[in-house]
Amino acid sequence: MNTVLDRFEECFLQVVGELGVSEELLKSLTGSLKTGLKHMLVTIGDIDEQHPNLVRALLRIMISMLSTNGPESLLTILRTVGFGPSGPMKGGIAAWLQGWSSGPAVPNGDWFAMLQHLAMMRRAQL
Repeated sequence: MNTVLDRFEECFLQVVGELGVSEELLKSLTGSLKTGLKHMLVTIGDIDEQHPNLVRALLRIMISMLSTNGPESLLTILRTVGFGPSGPMKGGIAAWLQGWSSGPAVPNGDWFAMLQHLAMMRRAQL
């Protein structure tokens, strides 16, 4: 998990740095952000172990809200975490999530399959 958060931090710093924001300032803030994200992800993982259907239902609701209210925002988020137009990008967060959640055989209708489908579907529309 630390590796994924570190990679996400690197990408975030690179993108925001191109916008002219001070990298030193951002680095001073991302440490506490990573700690909070890690705690949140561990908590979600614990809840998922105890109530998997609840977590999947909530994810589907969030995905549908994002896809109807802000399709371009959703596509940006999907690309940022590694959902490519032809599948998960090697070494990206999406590839790690796929390995963590289901491995190479993603069940049809799974949250991961829904996200990848949206990323691939948007490719055809853009």
